[in-house]
Amino acid sequence: MPNAQNISDRLLNYILFKIVFVGAILEPDLHELLVWTSWFSILGFLKIFSLLCRDRFEWVRTRLRELVLLSLLLSIDSC
Repeated sequence: MPNAQNISDRLLNYILFKIVFVGAILEPDLHELLVWTSWFSILGFLKIFSLLCRDRFEWVRTRLRELVLLSLLLSIDSC
């Protein structure tokens, strides 16, 4: 199962990349900076949320495999 450290590392990498991107490409005024910040915040939230969902799905899938195996063993043992 993913831990908070992996999620915070991903978030930090995303934030640092976007700061470098906006700083290197643009020289925005305050209004433009707020627009870019809000846009990247929304995209960052969706990206981190989707990565978290993917990690959780992988964890559930491994647990589901174990549950199927245990159910199969129980049914074979009961027969």
